[in-house]
Amino acid sequence: MKLIKFKTEITNDVLFSKFQEVPMSELEFILNFSKYFDHVDINFENKTGLFGIMADCYVEKLENFFQKYSIPYTVRDMSKDAFFDNVIDFSYQDSSGNDITNELKTFVYNFKKNYITLDDVLDKILEKGINSLTDFDKNVLK
Repeated sequence: MKLIKFKTEITNDVLFSKFQEVPMSELEFILNFSKYFDHVDINFENKTGLFGIMADCYVEKLENFFQKYSIPYTVRDMSKDAFFDNVIDFSYQDSSGNDITNELKTFVYNFKKNYITLDDVLDKILEKGINSLTDFDKNVLK
C-alpha cells in the first residue's frame, strides 16, 4: 500500500462541469470505487484532491479516469515522506472550508503505523543517518 496525494489542477466549478460529461454509469463506478481505499478529500485554492492509502491498481484506475476525461491532475507517492518523517504539507481544507490539518496528520501517522517495514527504517538510516530515527522507528527495529 502507498500513501498517494492526488490534486486536480482545475477549479471545482470546471471539475463539476466535466463530471456532467461523464456517463452516469462511469460516474457511479468512480464514486463507488472510492470505497475500496482509505482517503481524505482535500480542497485548496478552489481546487480538489485527496490523500489516499491505496494499491497501485487503484492509482492506475484514478489516473485512467482523469486522463479519459481530460482532467489535469498531479499524483505523488508520499509513502517515503511518511516513513522518513519528511515535511508534508497539511494545509488543506474540507469541502466546507474547515481546516483539516489534524485529520491529515492522523491519517499519515496511521499509514506509517500500519505499513512501515523494517526495510523502510533501514532505508531511512542509509539515507538520513542513524540520528534521524524517532522513537517510533526504533520500536520498529525491536
